[in-house]
Amino acid sequence: ASPSGSAAKKPAPSEPTPPCGSLLSARQPRQAPSVMSAHALDLDAYFARIGYAGPRTAEYATLTALHRAHVRAFPFEYFDIHLGRGIRIDLPSIEQKLVRDRRGGYCFEQNTLFAAVLRALGFTVAPLIARVRWNLPVDLPTPLTHMLLRVEVPDAGPCLADVGFGSMSLVEPLRFVRDAAHPAGLE
Repeated sequence: ASPSGSAAKKPAPSEPTPPCGSLLSARQPRQAPSVMSAHALDLDAYFARIGYAGPRTAEYATLTALHRAHVRAFPFEYFDIHLGRGIRIDLPSIEQKLVRDRRGGYCFEQNTLFAAVLRALGFTVAPLIARVRWNLPVDLPTPLTHMLLRVEVPDAGPCLADVGFGSMSLVEPLRFVRDAAHPAGLE
């Protein structure tokens, strides 16, 4: 119950809780139908929305440039939740909202769109689900509520991409390289 004595309103089970912190663990979700969509993404419209005119190749430099441009172009927002509207995470709905309507979105929307763009360019992308651990005690359990991406890059190996974490989003992807510094623009 809330301090006023009424029961606190919980989000509907179909609405993921928006992320607001850092990651403790990540694993692949059992199903990610919205990311596996056969929808024909309008790459030209997406590239215009993020102001990208670079190469369309599955290379680390392209991934990094797209990641940077996406984070700068799309705001983190989840107004629809506060307005009592559902959030659709199928690719056509996300493309309409973020690209054509020029709005922002939260992690599931932004990373679903980014995954579709990367796949269209020839990258192999696996959606991941993670726990938000920002400013929380280590022993406090948290649900798996954040989406991010594992991207296989031919000239760089596996990378972690996350364009949907708001002001704390990675500015560029992180390479899975042991014992190496990974500047990501938040330092």
